[in-house]
Amino acid sequence: MKKVFTVAFLLVNTIVIGQEVHIDQRDGNYFKMGVQFGFGLGFNNIDLIEYNEFDNNNDVVSSGDASISGGGGWHISVTGEYVFNNKIGLGMNIGYQSSHLRPILDDASVRFIRYTFIPTAKYLIGLNPEKNQTINLGVGYGFYTGGKMKVDASGVGLEGNLEYDNTSGINLISEYEYIGPKGVGLAIGLRYYGLSYDIKELTGANDFDKLKGSGMDLYFGVTYSL
Repeated sequence: MKKVFTVAFLLVNTIVIGQEVHIDQRDGNYFKMGVQFGFGLGFNNIDLIEYNEFDNNNDVVSSGDASISGGGGWHISVTGEYVFNNKIGLGMNIGYQSSHLRPILDDASVRFIRYTFIPTAKYLIGLNPEKNQTINLGVGYGFYTGGKMKVDASGVGLEGNLEYDNTSGINLISEYEYIGPKGVGLAIGLRYYGLSYDIKELTGANDFDKLKGSGMDLYFGVTYSL
């Protein structure tokens, strides 16, 4: 996590230093496109595999349960947004998200993948007269498709894929955004989403048949305004 924040800090400094002193005069209506990446935590974890860690003398030094969540993980997406009068933004976020087994085990791999389509409306609050720095508060309704849990833990008798129906749920967004005079922008924000997944073929295990997928993500974005 420390490396992520270091990279984000360097990105911000690179763009700010590279901008000219003057600010382009916008009419307040413009389109911007970009990429976004981030990571997050799911609110509900399922304990899946018991594990033990051994020292050089083969003595147990720690033990516990490795878990998987239907929310959180890492994600990457492309974004598009049209801004009206420097106050209202209407956009779409299309991405890929993947949660992984935690902690990571050498002899087992479990991940839950899904694709996201999130239309969003934002209200932009200007922090300076030029309004090139804003706090953006947004609400969206996300559609999540292709949900699949891939399990490769043959050593403990768990192997195969669980497939889930498409689902949808509310998204709430709070972000800080800076757009430089050359149209290059940076954003950092938090996204909350609430949803659950229904499995396509019942297993009899409630935690998996009704997989809870709510979570909170921290994300970083780079945009270019046209």
